[in-house]
Amino acid sequence: MPSRDKKAKALNAKVKELDKEAHLRLQEQNQYFNTEDHGYLQVDEDNDRERTLKVKQQELQGMLGVQNAQQVFDLNLKDFAPYKSLDFTKNGKFLLMGSKKGHIAMLDWKQKELRCEFQTKQLVRDVHFLQDENMFAVAQKKHLFIYDS
Repeated sequence: MPSRDKKAKALNAKVKELDKEAHLRLQEQNQYFNTEDHGYLQVDEDNDRERTLKVKQQELQGMLGVQNAQQVFDLNLKDFAPYKSLDFTKNGKFLLMGSKKGHIAMLDWKQKELRCEFQTKQLVRDVHFLQDENMFAVAQKKHLFIYDS
């Protein structure tokens, strides 16, 4: 029995070492590749009462450049709301949404084109794209289901 413990401890130590190395490599990659600042709203220093929570999309659209302003759109999805989980593909072209009432929808949000839509009739806990837009996983009430587009 002691030999198993030694093997397990050695394996555990090796896994921890590899995990640390992977974490350091990810930090290095983030340092080189993620050089842009993320978007944010800045409040005027003169006005203490100005709140960023009350900024409407129409106001933001007026402040954006032409190319970014064209990408703003409104989804009016009151029938199956609330939509708890969202996911984008790696290239950012497709959007997958899942509501608590079991509605699943995938759309090409840049073209504003619905690609897939169905009702599961179960609580949807989470949605996630797999390798690309052709397959996605849906965590429903008790089980995980994998669907194709």
